[in-house]
Amino acid sequence: MARLDAIQRLNETAIRIMGSLLMLGLVSAVEANDTRLPDVEAALRIADYAAAAEALEAHAKKGVAEAQYRLAGLYRTGRGVPPDDAQAFRWMRAAAGQGHAAAAEQLGLWYRAGRGVAPDEQEARHWLERAAQLGSRTAARALVETPGGRAGAPASATAPNPGGWRTTIDTRKPKAIDQARPEPAGRNGWPPLLEAAWRGRTDTLRSLIAGGADVQAADPQAGTALVLAAAGGHADVVSALLDAGARLGAETPTGETALMFAASGGHTSVVERLVAKGADVRHKNTNGATALMFAVRGCHTAVAVTLLDAGAGAGEKSVLDETPLAAAAMKCGGELVLSLLDHGATIDGTAKDNRSALWIAASQGNLSAVAALVERKANIDAPDASGVTPLLVALERNRMPVAQKLLAAGAAVDRASQSGNTPLMLAARSGDVPMLQKIIQAGAQLDMRNQHGMSALMLAAEAGRPEAAGLLLQAGADRALRNKKREKAADIAVAAGHSDLAGLLQ
Repeated sequence: MARLDAIQRLNETAIRIMGSLLMLGLVSAVEANDTRLPDVEAALRIADYAAAAEALEAHAKKGVAEAQYRLAGLYRTGRGVPPDDAQAFRWMRAAAGQGHAAAAEQLGLWYRAGRGVAPDEQEARHWLERAAQLGSRTAARALVETPGGRAGAPASATAPNPGGWRTTIDTRKPKAIDQARPEPAGRNGWPPLLEAAWRGRTDTLRSLIAGGADVQAADPQAGTALVLAAAGGHADVVSALLDAGARLGAETPTGETALMFAASGGHTSVVERLVAKGADVRHKNTNGATALMFAVRGCHTAVAVTLLDAGAGAGEKSVLDETPLAAAAMKCGGELVLSLLDHGATIDGTAKDNRSALWIAASQGNLSAVAALVERKANIDAPDASGVTPLLVALERNRMPVAQKLLAAGAAVDRASQSGNTPLMLAARSGDVPMLQKIIQAGAQLDMRNQHGMSALMLAAEAGRPEAAGLLLQAGADRALRNKKREKAADIAVAAGHSDLAGLLQ
């Protein structure tokens, strides 16, 4: 009932704000509520992302939340516009501020990852909570998926509460610490032992233990002293607690252990001590994630290797269908990728939407991971569920160094996606002449056509790419072909307003 009340209040607020905008004439009723955006859909049907971006920007500037959200996505992926995380963040924030659930979810994840903005866990949780209130299950899962605060979290950051608890603590260390005198409870509302563990006050903690403090005591939300010390990276405190008999396997309500918190923070020495004492490296939280997964998400290679050497499963999947190798392919270096492979990760295993680690690395422009996977003979042409190969996704998202690497490694140049687009078509449309030349030299068929009957030459004509069109003609592309509307490349150039190019194509 409380959740429904919160959603109703948010909806009422959004209605009042939109009503004010309508009265001021800043946005029309149709524009405010139209999520269909027919001009955008028309551009997308022919894969004209530049036109889609232009149309979306016009709607976005009028305050249409759906357009703001989708424009942010184009800036993030570099489709139709140059990749620009700052612009993506700007428009995502605008959409989220209007109560767009998917935008609020993405904004929270971007704050957490530091994408387009400095990492800020408090802001991340704020937007994820808002998205969850608006009905996003993904946001609700994200609130419980990552244990602990991030390294470098600001003072007065959210406590290590993977279950989404609202306890807020002050992470700043005092300039002067009286190690012999226990702090009274109150700053975080915790017993002195938990405060000392979180703040890394080893002598204070030892004094409390000697005085009879219970090392198994726990805050019902934040966990035990061992969990707090591990989350803070306090190796000496962890050792003191273990020596006093603290339970290694104590869990938070969502199943995280001290080992998971230490792994998430990249605290190698803490992880080593916990592992040496027999911590369960294969334990999973309620979302099926292990300590290894948390280490990999933070690209903590040393921690990951420690866990792998101790028997962590390199091929374990979470309930979100994510493997450590797939997580590493997102943003981590080749060293971590190779370590996972050396410890048994399946190189061509797939995650969500049938995407391999190579596909994921290519989509993110992660050249180091791509190089490592290519070196280990990953299936270079393995498509995702939509038939998009690593080369295709690299070209779609303007990851040109990755595309060059894949081409050099022998990626197929005539593999088409479900929409019928080939690497040659994508390069022609983008006007990247050096890439287009490499694809032609690799033996691409010049006159293949997509599901709309558009050839590479036609796409170059539509996008106004005279150099690309000239190169295709020089290579032997057929200017007489017609698309499903019976248009030749010259007709398409005229319709798109590129009269000079049309002369070249006659």
